[in-house]
Amino acid sequence: MSSALGYLTDLTATASDLLHDGFALIETRMQLLSLELQEEKSRVVGLLVWAASAVFFGILAVAMVTFTVIYLLEGEGRVVAMVLFTLFYLLAAAVSAVVIRKKLLSTKPFARTLEALKKDRECF
Repeated sequence: MSSALGYLTDLTATASDLLHDGFALIETRMQLLSLELQEEKSRVVGLLVWAASAVFFGILAVAMVTFTVIYLLEGEGRVVAMVLFTLFYLLAAAVSAVVIRKKLLSTKPFARTLEALKKDRECF
């Protein structure tokens, strides 16, 4: 009878240790996720600040160049210049949109967390 009680105590201790280890593993993964969330937030904020700066100064520069060229031309040349500038700006906007999309798709957020969870799943 005492051997059955000892076996039950060992089984309970083993289950308790396994549960403890499982919670420790989950806690570690949550800490990793939290760290990656902070890194991602910092990266996004930095990108937004630089993007806003680039847009602001780019618009100022483009407007000044456009107005200067149009001012220097006469008659029909002004209309042609306006059409050419418009086409150029549309092309530049399209290229910019493609580059932004490519950059957004090139990074995979939470890659380390997903990789660690995949390793954990393979272990179990």
